[in-house]
Amino acid sequence: MKKIIALIAMVSVLLGTIGCSAAPKNGSEVQAKDLKVSEKTSMHAVLDVPMEKSNMLYCVTFQLAWNELMDNVLNGDIILETEKELSSRLNFQKQTKGSLSPADYIAMVGMGRDDIVKKVNDEMDRKFAEEDKWKVESEVGPDDYLAFAFLKKVLEFGTSFEKVEDGLDFKGTKVSSFGIMTVEDPEVRGKLSQQVELLYYKNDKEFIIRLKDKEAKEELYLAMLPEEETLEKMVDKARSLEGQGMKLGPSDVLNIPVIAFDIKHNYKELENQAVMNKGFEGYSIGSALQRIEFVLNESGAVLKSKAEISMVTSMPMDPKSLIFDDSFLLYMTETGQSDPYLVVYVDNAEILTAK
Repeated sequence: MKKIIALIAMVSVLLGTIGCSAAPKNGSEVQAKDLKVSEKTSMHAVLDVPMEKSNMLYCVTFQLAWNELMDNVLNGDIILETEKELSSRLNFQKQTKGSLSPADYIAMVGMGRDDIVKKVNDEMDRKFAEEDKWKVESEVGPDDYLAFAFLKKVLEFGTSFEKVEDGLDFKGTKVSSFGIMTVEDPEVRGKLSQQVELLYYKNDKEFIIRLKDKEAKEELYLAMLPEEETLEKMVDKARSLEGQGMKLGPSDVLNIPVIAFDIKHNYKELENQAVMNKGFEGYSIGSALQRIEFVLNESGAVLKSKAEISMVTSMPMDPKSLIFDDSFLLYMTETGQSDPYLVVYVDNAEILTAK
């Protein structure tokens, strides 16, 4: 019987501003919708893919698992029998665990005979205590290899954004949203405005903002920009336009749709491909799957802080309306890092929360 390399990049949990015990009273927990890859939503193991008329999801976990096989088992590129396009791009190792905090991920590889499944599951319990759906689900025989990666990020706002009562019309679909719309109290508005930096503004249909977490550890970007050729070029373009952060003006408004999804995907183009590397004859890729769960809403832990007074320009300016009601790009990085660990291109309302 042929031996199997079981490639599990399945488990990427990215939880943005989730409701929790310390959340403000007006906060709300949003359940991630259980979805499947479809013509409306696609999942990608690399960023260098053509833009599609769909939601496009990327998380670094699949690359991390692939890297474990390359670096610690095959000691080089993974050569498959017929599939060349995706595997070649993964072999470039454009992203590594060097841009991530060790506390937020695990990346492991080993053989069944060395109890790799137990080692992974034990480490998951020790480090994250997540539910069983995030543990190993593949069958791994004594001579099989398992590469496994898991990432968990929690971004918490110091102060909950306003839950927009009327929601948002996203391309004709009414969805739940949050932001800064009707807040009149100058102190509350000041706190909310401090959590938003306007990095680029051309007009109300072309701009980039960054949402700041209370610990200044994670950075979440939202960009309304013209479409580029690839998802990677979308991110590169957005990053090139990021300028010195500006505070929102007293009349500016912000409205962001709630995002919530849980998607598991098998990369069928890799599965059952024979491995052609010397010394690994008889091996093939068994399972090649990835799971991404992501929630973004207005809620989070409450930050007790002093009031800040922003000094804005005294020149008269038209109020800006930062309304994410059309296709937009979301990407997340650790503070000080350039490589995003999550990229989401929102093109339709399937991954948003209906109002």
